[in-house]
Amino acid sequence: MRRALTALRRAVEFLVLLAILEVIVLAFSWGLWPSSTVGWIVLLTLGPVAYIVLDVASDLLLTPAVGYRLSRRRFSLKRVLVLLLFFLVSIGLCVGVALLAGLPLA
Repeated sequence: MRRALTALRRAVEFLVLLAILEVIVLAFSWGLWPSSTVGWIVLLTLGPVAYIVLDVASDLLLTPAVGYRLSRRRFSLKRVLVLLLFFLVSIGLCVGVALLAGLPLA
């Protein structure tokens, strides 16, 4: 049991480090540079959290089981609206993190 917990802890640490590196690479590739120390702290703490939360939520939301629970039809306006709402909340979360980090969005 202890080995399993140690392996799980290392896997989580690796995923968090990978998320931090991905946020840094994305910020640099889009030319978004934090303008202060607080901006860097916000980007490196909230950026990976937002990335992981959105990734897990999208994986859970886009499963066939969830789609079937929303509507049994092959194409459903209800599913489209739920995904649109999720997309808009995701954009709001990412823009909020970017604004807190002091990134120039214009």
